[in-house]
Amino acid sequence: MVEVWIPYGEVEVPVRLSDENLAWLADPGTAGGERGIEAAKLALQSPEGAKSLREIVKPNSKVAVALNGPPSRTDASALLRLVLEEASSAGAAPGEVEVIVAAGTQLEGGGELASLEPLLKGGRLAVSDPREGEFAEVGVTSFGTKVQLNKSFVDADARIAVGELRANWFYGLNGPWSAVLGICSQATIEQNGKLALKKDAKRQRGLQNNVHLDSREAESMANVDLSLAVAAGRGGAVLDAFAGSPEKVHERSVDVARKLYAFEAASKVDILLVGSGGLPFDSTLSSACEAAFNFEEAVEKGGRIVLVAECRDGPGSGAFLDMFYRFKEAGAALGEVRKNFSFEGYKAAKLLELRERHGVSIVSSMPAYFAEKVFAFRTADTANEGLQNAFRFLGRGSRIGVAVDGSSSVVVAAEVA
Repeated sequence: MVEVWIPYGEVEVPVRLSDENLAWLADPGTAGGERGIEAAKLALQSPEGAKSLREIVKPNSKVAVALNGPPSRTDASALLRLVLEEASSAGAAPGEVEVIVAAGTQLEGGGELASLEPLLKGGRLAVSDPREGEFAEVGVTSFGTKVQLNKSFVDADARIAVGELRANWFYGLNGPWSAVLGICSQATIEQNGKLALKKDAKRQRGLQNNVHLDSREAESMANVDLSLAVAAGRGGAVLDAFAGSPEKVHERSVDVARKLYAFEAASKVDILLVGSGGLPFDSTLSSACEAAFNFEEAVEKGGRIVLVAECRDGPGSGAFLDMFYRFKEAGAALGEVRKNFSFEGYKAAKLLELRERHGVSIVSSMPAYFAEKVFAFRTADTANEGLQNAFRFLGRGSRIGVAVDGSSSVVVAAEVA
């Protein structure tokens, strides 16, 4: 027997399965040694292909920092403190520094931002509002996306982008370029997101899909002076960090992400047992379901998925939940998303699609009647019970794949990684 512990909220829960049933175990993000936050400090002091902050920032310069919004594994306040210390050492006055949090692509987790404000000491903390903010158009990508960027960032004398690396079914690979996309207008974010709806999107899956490449082009038009990327493991341990020009940082990011966050499954499985990473990634169903999307390609048609996610805050945003009241079939929901795109709406449509392709059992704290009636899930009190539900449909000889933490890693084919 094999015993595996799956993150669940603030704890971990066990699941036991036989060696004969286990096809593979995915736990990306655990390879390599921990370097700690000191790695980010060293990277800032010795950037690749770019001047250091002490060279970029001049006395009385206006400094703008685009920072990926929550949820994240890395301590955002620790990262920001390093950037601000470097800028201050170069002579930047606190009142001339603005930190713009990229909340444009993800709306959850705003409570985590409270820890950032005390670090600014007179500077400004702004959460980018893609609908109401002031933007300046800086170019058009080769995919046709008009890049309308936060005007404060455009007008700054020194522009810095900071992001945590996360592999993702939709964005391919998140990083500093995602922070730049996240401080763009709603029109820009929608144009970027709609690339996932195109007919060739499925063939573009991998760390560098078209949504990812488009956001990289947007970053290149933002005249970012310095990018900082951090690779984190479970628990927030910093595994690697690198700073420099956007081009150099992206190159390093893709290389590191392939090693840490891309999992090549040896075979497709009948049953996928997938954890959503614990807090903050499994706080809502809207956030938690992304783990299942990240590993769906490894499940046989007609297979079953057991999702382990606490969902202590319920289903998530109103836009996400509303889709389940309005639509019962994925096709109709996707039609609505094509007309009125939103990331939350698209996730809901994808979850409907997932439910149609594969039966879904969920281990969560959501009331059973709610999970069953609204989302049509089977419910289980434990991960082992969830597996038993799947066995009843597919038989005891089913091959099982286990993704311990699917929140920031993806299953990929070698040719598209």
